Amino acid sequence: MSAAMENPIILDLTPTYGAMIVGTYLSCAIWGISSLQTYLYFWCYDDDAIYLKLLVGFLWCMDTIHQIFVCKATWKTLIQTFGGIVNLGALPQETLHNLWSAYVVVGIVQLYYFRRIVNFASRTSYGRRWWIWPLYAFMTAVFLAQYASLFGFLSETFNRPVAALSEPLAMDFATTLLSCTAGIDIFIGAGMFALLHAQRTQFRATSTMLGRLSFIVVNTGLVTALLAITTLVLDVTYDSSTNLWYTVGQIPACSLYFSGLLANLNSRQYVRGHGGIRTISNFEDLTPPVLDSGISHTFTYGGSSKHTRVNRLPTSTFGIVSNGAVVVDVHKHQATDHDEFSDNKSVDVEMGRMDTKSADVEVGRAH
Repeated sequence: MSAAMENPIILDLTPTYGAMIVGTYLSCAIWGISSLQTYLYFWCYDDDAIYLKLLVGFLWCMDTIHQIFVCKATWKTLIQTFGGIVNLGALPQETLHNLWSAYVVVGIVQLYYFRRIVNFASRTSYGRRWWIWPLYAFMTAVFLAQYASLFGFLSETFNRPVAALSEPLAMDFATTLLSCTAGIDIFIGAGMFALLHAQRTQFRATSTMLGRLSFIVVNTGLVTALLAITTLVLDVTYDSSTNLWYTVGQIPACSLYFSGLLANLNSRQYVRGHGGIRTISNFEDLTPPVLDSGISHTFTYGGSSKHTRVNRLPTSTFGIVSNGAVVVDVHKHQATDHDEFSDNKSVDVEMGRMDTKSADVEVGRAH
């Protein structure tokens, strides 16, 4: 029996299509995770605002469209025309389509986080710093530069061969794009961590809640920032016309951003504690008194006697104010969770400052 004839032309496609295949595998895996997270979000947070549900649904659709482009980019060369040499020098247009579709998701997620920072900073001392608005303006300029470089890169490479990726102008656009993305991710992660760290208090459970939230925020922001930096380094290090190693980080970025957003949304119950009532205090033995006017309640905290005077309170709220800082705001019903950093109409716990004259409950030492 004669041996099978070997193909006389054997090419090593590891730096090009091999890198794209690795990125595709990672993207498919993360897309599956984000799809499961999407299902869990709609199952567990059906009381969220309609705009947030529409946002999650739209981002999942865009992530799915991006995934289709990703899989199709390697299909023609490696499957449909397997063994063909001509297509190896052509740049699959799906690689450009998956780029713009990815940045639709990336941009929306970045704006969502940026909105969180602005809303939360406005209720802290950072909102009164002189440099906060110039910083916002600078990051807005970086965000716009990100998309200007994206459109420039697409215009330079659309319907062009693979060699167009290594042209100076295209490389400059790509470097600017990845640099802006990495800078925005670092700003978002550092900004949210700084705002949360500034709200640390002496109350153990409040600090625990903020610690959990900081852990989630920093890790989700850190992963995308490291991915953007890694992609930038690979793009600058290797010639894009012969090496596509940067696609290992660039291709799964879309699904990773979306998965990070869903991780933030789905972790709200974990951050605030289990159950419908979120109690942010470390009082060892505190039973809220009957919420009516002229009723007093004495309890022991940390070995010293405390006296609580209750004015007329709404039946749905029990608040405690100490030194002018809002410590806890517990609702008796399951509140609607929209955003950890949104206004106090949609969260259980409001962290900020208020006048003690308007407080319903005053806490002081008993004489």
